[in-house]
Amino acid sequence: MDLDAYSSAHAAEWERLRELARQRSLDGRDADELIEHYQAGATQLSAITTAAGAVPASERLSLLLSRARLRFTGAGRSPSPS
Repeated sequence: MDLDAYSSAHAAEWERLRELARQRSLDGRDADELIEHYQAGATQLSAITTAAGAVPASERLSLLLSRARLRFTGAGRSPSPS
């Protein structure tokens, strides 16, 4: 897998996931979109880690997915970067 090409191909999706995870309030459509991007991102993370292991791209995506998961589960605080 060309990790740079894969990351570039999905960058807009990951940025949208980041935006949705940071919104203070989500309407129904935005909440559905957050879940869709979360599920797609989880699949993409699996592809990256299968092909390349623990690389910076997988770590960044993993952190983004953690923040999104906290957003839709209603948990109170975001994980801190390591």
